[in-house]
Amino acid sequence: MLKMKLLHLIKRAIGLTLFALLFSGFSLWAQNISIQGNVKDETGENLPGVNIFIMGTQIGVVTDENGNYTIEAPETGVLVFSFVGYKSQSIPIQGQNVINVVLGEDVVGLDEIVVVGYGFQKKSDITGSITSVDVSKIRDVPSPSIMRALQGKAAGLEIQNLSTRPGGSTQIRIRGNRSLSASNEPLIVVDGIPFGGTLNDISLDDIQSIEVLKDASATVIYGSRGSNGVIIITTKRGAIGDLRISYNGYQGITNVTRKYEVYNAEEFVRLRSAAGYTNYLPTEKESLLLGRETDWQDLIYQTGMSSNHEISLSAGTERTQYAFSGGYFSETGVLPEMGFTRYSMRVAVDQSIGRRIRVGFTSLNSASITDGQSANPMWALVSLSPLSTPYNMDGTVNEQPG
Repeated sequence: MLKMKLLHLIKRAIGLTLFALLFSGFSLWAQNISIQGNVKDETGENLPGVNIFIMGTQIGVVTDENGNYTIEAPETGVLVFSFVGYKSQSIPIQGQNVINVVLGEDVVGLDEIVVVGYGFQKKSDITGSITSVDVSKIRDVPSPSIMRALQGKAAGLEIQNLSTRPGGSTQIRIRGNRSLSASNEPLIVVDGIPFGGTLNDISLDDIQSIEVLKDASATVIYGSRGSNGVIIITTKRGAIGDLRISYNGYQGITNVTRKYEVYNAEEFVRLRSAAGYTNYLPTEKESLLLGRETDWQDLIYQTGMSSNHEISLSAGTERTQYAFSGGYFSETGVLPEMGFTRYSMRVAVDQSIGRRIRVGFTSLNSASITDGQSANPMWALVSLSPLSTPYNMDGTVNEQPG
């Protein structure tokens, strides 16, 4: 009887031991081997900081600044490679001592990730009212400013042109006016910093993304300055890789599509006769005898020209990335002596100090010149007679036409 109990205890102990070995994460037949390798992206650049761990365990390492790694793992195990912004890969070891990996980018569109006051969030996780603008669509709009290019592109964003002159001011409202006496202008945030200028100072080609915060939740982040809504702009930065040069430009013309309907000489004379007016200037009497008339709109209107040229350079190493851009925009209106010119320059530098510290520098410079703001040649349409002449007999300009 005692012998049977002893055999039973021995069998039970052996069974528990086998059970523990099978489920402890180690195999009786698998041996740990040393594995080394390199991790790169699709462009061939080394990826530092990639997480590498053994599937089913918490054992792992991180690639060094050159993308290299070394790890001890079972020869029958599986290595998992993961990195922010890249697709994770699971690779069976199968006794290999060298495993090199190329990680592909995990491209996420702006409709899935948006920029908020404290960084980036998934759009599905945001409870406030926020609109992302498709920058690729507005970049194709030949417009002198971002504000005019944004017209009709975002729900709840109201943009009105206060002037048709080149470089004219534009009014922007997010869900209408909110105050009778205070300012209704939204807060503009560029790269996380409140911007003191206007959207006209920013070149459209420098913008990476645009988000519009439209509800009161913006005040939690920006205080009372965000009560009229917030426009968040993220500009382009340098990226790891060789020097990249891009150019964007266009040339266009502007013409009047339809003129004002005004009286010609015959209709003007009949109007005066019906009003009982019979006194005509000598020049007007001469025009009546000669059958001469002047279309002042033909003399005033001209063909406007618009020109835009932007060039950008960007490059970077694992520690330093930089981007530079310069732009020139010029627009002349259909009325003489009116024009708008803008020169812009932007520099962005990002520097990594060690593995945990990263500093950046951004400089945005813009100079604008507006001509003819006080000029008003349209007075000729309402005050000059079609019987008057624009030039004197000697060909000089008639400075006092009737």
